[in-house]
Amino acid sequence: MKKLIESFPTFLVAALCGFLVLTQTAVAEPGLSPQNAQQPAAPVQMQTPQAPAPQYTSPEGEAHARLASAKRVFIENDGSDDAFPGAAGELYNRFVADMTNWGRYTLVESVADADIVIKVRAATTTTVVSGTSDAPTASVYSNPFVQLTVADPATLAPIWVIATPIRNTNYKKLNPLAAAAQNATSEVKQLSGTLLTSQEQAALTTYTNAPTHRWWVIPALSVGAAALIAVPLILFKVGVDNGKASQDAFCTAHNIPLNECAGG
Repeated sequence: MKKLIESFPTFLVAALCGFLVLTQTAVAEPGLSPQNAQQPAAPVQMQTPQAPAPQYTSPEGEAHARLASAKRVFIENDGSDDAFPGAAGELYNRFVADMTNWGRYTLVESVADADIVIKVRAATTTTVVSGTSDAPTASVYSNPFVQLTVADPATLAPIWVIATPIRNTNYKKLNPLAAAAQNATSEVKQLSGTLLTSQEQAALTTYTNAPTHRWWVIPALSVGAAALIAVPLILFKVGVDNGKASQDAFCTAHNIPLNECAGG
């Protein structure tokens, strides 16, 4: 009994040491580590797929798609050519009024707020009827037209150009700028995919010639008086025909089919 009592402290120390060794071994195992057990799994990052950039088959196709989807339009006054024979500001104001009356788009005051930009320019080309262009006595006919440029609001880079001639309709007591602004609006409607009324379509495709039949049916006029009337009318008709040829050339240069070109 005395020996057992004397050996008990040694046994107790040995048992304690064995317990500590077992505890450290269990803690050292990765599967039993409290820290490993509390570590959450790393979150999986989901990437949102990017929508592919739209692919257009042609500049006209892009202009059509963007006008069809646009809700806000900024209309920019792009000025006028030096030889423009009318009031460029009136043309711009009439076009804005017609676009507003249409009601298809919200017209905004800033490019930054726009889905698409339409630039309005009072443009003109000239045709020499007689003589040479540098001669002071040359007869030159101006061919004014409304030039609409559909542009990207981010870069203002042109996408498509619409050319609408301004016809001399004074003999019908019509305002040429008003008629041209209405036709230009119809061109935008058509490009956006909006169906035109029969009246709008007729205004785009019917080219008005000068009323040359009026001067020769008056037999009472003298030969001299008839000549004074006939010559300006003939020159006017020549000018109109040259104006149409110039317009056709412009449409061809800007990839506008002649059957869609106003006056075609």
